[in-house]
Amino acid sequence: MTPLMTNTAPETPWRAVPRWLRAWSILTALAAGTVVVLGSLITTFRVGMSDPVWPTEPWFLVVNSHVWAHEPASGFLIEHTHRFVAWGIGLFAVVLAFGAWATEPNRRLRRFGLTALTLLLVAYLGLHGDMRTAWSERKAGGELHWPALTVAACGVAALGVLAAGVASARSSSPAKWFRVATAVGLVAVMMQGLLGGFRVYLDQLMGTQLAAIHGSFGQVTLSLLVAIVVLAAPRRRGDLVPADDRAGVSNLTLALAAGVVVQLVWGVWVRHLGSPVAQRLHILTAFAVVGLVVAVLTRVFRSPPTRSQLGGYAWVLGLIVAGQLVLGVEAYLSKFALTGPEALKPPELRAITSYGAVVRTAHTLLGAALLSTAVALAVRAGRCPVERPTVPADDTPSRREPAFATGAA
Repeated sequence: MTPLMTNTAPETPWRAVPRWLRAWSILTALAAGTVVVLGSLITTFRVGMSDPVWPTEPWFLVVNSHVWAHEPASGFLIEHTHRFVAWGIGLFAVVLAFGAWATEPNRRLRRFGLTALTLLLVAYLGLHGDMRTAWSERKAGGELHWPALTVAACGVAALGVLAAGVASARSSSPAKWFRVATAVGLVAVMMQGLLGGFRVYLDQLMGTQLAAIHGSFGQVTLSLLVAIVVLAAPRRRGDLVPADDRAGVSNLTLALAAGVVVQLVWGVWVRHLGSPVAQRLHILTAFAVVGLVVAVLTRVFRSPPTRSQLGGYAWVLGLIVAGQLVLGVEAYLSKFALTGPEALKPPELRAITSYGAVVRTAHTLLGAALLSTAVALAVRAGRCPVERPTVPADDTPSRREPAFATGAA
């Protein structure tokens, strides 16, 4: 008698997010990581004001090669490479957001989101144009002009985009949180670009304080773009943390992400301002972050089902923390605990050695990786149960529906 054969092959994952959007989200996150690398180099080598003109066009380095090719130092090239890649992230984020909302199956919500995104893009480009005009007037000897109207227009348009995100979050559309995250991510990328520009534009008024805010928010923006990558991943039925463990793991990972944000803010303040208070708080909050990491790892690895879902994230998190502790000690010593003639100078006036530059930059980048991993772990741990869609989500079905709305993988 032939034994009964059963199909034990794993279920084919279904994609609520199109494959090209998933790939585009990865490219966007990688570009954001590149900007963080360049921004860290700018801070390490203190070349943030190599060019006091802003805004500049994305193709500045190409049409002005006769300027930077003869610069004695590399700061000018690093600064404008940073600006160029930042322009690229803006383009990536725009395409990502429009692509996400173009696949919204609900027609009314799709139109609302795309309209809000278009208005935000127009207002943002108008603000850049006004800032160019204001800079030209200032360079000609005029007073500092603040484009209040276009700033207000950007704010109103951003609220419209966030309102579309709220409407999507309250719907039952597939991949709704992916669309919410792309909307918030685009607003964050635009805010980060403005912070970088205002850091140059208002340097004489605010000094390095805006640079510290720009550096802190940049790492938050990177972590948000990494979260979008996690939200765009294909889904399988049951690919989530067990229900009896989900709330506890989610709360711990959210607390860890919040703790890392606070600790990174103090770290950025130390790099930019050298504040004694920030130095102490940065070290003290590091103890809290390590404690939270230990709690998260313990909670993940003690349960085999939870470990099967989050084990990879947990291993990466543990390795990053271990490396970050070593780099943190080295970065602090290379900046504040020198001996010899350099010890008599204030930290901001000491010569930057190759070793110190590598250690400080690596410490900053690993901190950004720690925050991104903590956010990715929190998003993955809080994944809600979903069923593979079998019916269109649109109120008025059209002839062409997205593949995921018909249940196709």
